[in-house]
Amino acid sequence: MKYTIKPVGLTLIILALFIYSGFLINFNIFRIVAGLPDMADLLIRMSRPNIDHLETILPRLIETFEMAIIGTVIGSFFSVMISVLVARNTAPSRLLSLVLNPILAIFRTIPSVVWAALLVTIFSIGKTPGIIALSITALCIGTKLLREQIEAIPQNKIASFTALGASAAQTFYYGIFPVISHNFVSVFFFILEINIRSATVLGFVGAGGIGQLLEMDLNFMNYGNLATIILVLIVSIAVIDSLSLGLRSTLHRLWIPLKSWKQQRVVNFVKPILTTLVFIAALFLTANSIEVDNERMYFGLNQAQSIVLRMLDFDLSYASQTVRAVGETFAIAVFATISGAFFALFLGAMTCYYLVPKPVYFATKFIINLIRTFPVIVTAIIFFRGVGSGPLAGALALSVYSTGVLAKLYGEILERDCQKLFLSLVAVGANPIQIFRHGLLIQSISEYISIVLYRLESNMRSSTLLGIVGAGGIGAPLIMNISNRNWERVGILLFGVLILVLSVEKLSYILRKKIS
Repeated sequence: MKYTIKPVGLTLIILALFIYSGFLINFNIFRIVAGLPDMADLLIRMSRPNIDHLETILPRLIETFEMAIIGTVIGSFFSVMISVLVARNTAPSRLLSLVLNPILAIFRTIPSVVWAALLVTIFSIGKTPGIIALSITALCIGTKLLREQIEAIPQNKIASFTALGASAAQTFYYGIFPVISHNFVSVFFFILEINIRSATVLGFVGAGGIGQLLEMDLNFMNYGNLATIILVLIVSIAVIDSLSLGLRSTLHRLWIPLKSWKQQRVVNFVKPILTTLVFIAALFLTANSIEVDNERMYFGLNQAQSIVLRMLDFDLSYASQTVRAVGETFAIAVFATISGAFFALFLGAMTCYYLVPKPVYFATKFIINLIRTFPVIVTAIIFFRGVGSGPLAGALALSVYSTGVLAKLYGEILERDCQKLFLSLVAVGANPIQIFRHGLLIQSISEYISIVLYRLESNMRSSTLLGIVGAGGIGAPLIMNISNRNWERVGILLFGVLILVLSVEKLSYILRKKIS
């Protein structure tokens, strides 16, 4: 017998989760209202940028982009090769797939800032740990996305190449690579956007980039300098987002018709050469960016071996603190996702160009883009000033960011899928509220729930980051124990993160499958 959850039941479950997560993060509306003057005071202080600070910021900004781009190129290239090795339908050995997939899943659950903190301990401070951390992130995300595309290729198509006597390399080049190459550009820019945002905070743990300036100006309360950094980050991320979107859109439309098999052969000959040259250039840039000599590298690798062994020897006396920190992280992510989803539902509708007047459309778009590009760690610091340290500040900061991201995605869903329905409802005389309530919302709700579930997975990882500035969650004890070299405690904390993220991913996958 199949059981289905009715809308009323689903609403009650979500409401219960929201109330319980609010209880765990000590949500208190009076505390927030009382903190508004302090938050406003901080925003006023941060509204006077020190333009002279640009001279110091720009080299660090360039270093941040350099780290993100090199890490993305290196990780993305290797993800192409590894995705073939771990996909169920192309893996040379089922055992290899069964071993590598869980390892990559474990690596993917660890946020880049934690990787950077660990690598700083091994390779010393500087941009080298940052580049390696971002490469690992790019490799794990790229492999997951490309593996899913490869596994969607019909098995009989791959078997037909084998039946014709093609080697493994020929099967990959003529049968698999053409499929994944169409989406590789989108995957690359998706990872690049993640890495640029991550690179801006790696400096908090000594891994290079603009984060080091951010941390210093926060500690010394140089609000003018801080305002300049935030302004530069917002403009830079907005420009990168626009370039990424524009390039992806152009490449999607770009199609060069080939008029003969000779032209096809030329393309087949030139494409791998260009790809190899880009990869060599990335390796060359990486080699020039590595600031570690052989002696330090040897010492670092020996130290890494010792650290890993100590991390596997869990400090069980720290288990109760780990469970509490994991619960707090879960509560922050759930609260932020549900509250963000609620506000995004209305803001997203207001960014639909055919549903609202143009001034409302442009004003809402501007607000959403501002929210989305504002660094979440800085938002956490603003709430930290108003409501004090702890999970409430982190949950509020992540709620604001989730609202911006979900509103943007929901607006795109409405513009793409619901225009015809909108026109038909207008024709029968429905007003805007009736059109949204009885038409667009029902039409788009399944896809909206799907993106909310994706956001919940991302918020689980993001809530780990907020602990760096004391905004609750497992990030605070994690960074503190890494700094104090308590590797046995770091091991059990990372195990807690692993169980939490993998559980939420699995639950989210099951729910999305049911919805689709």
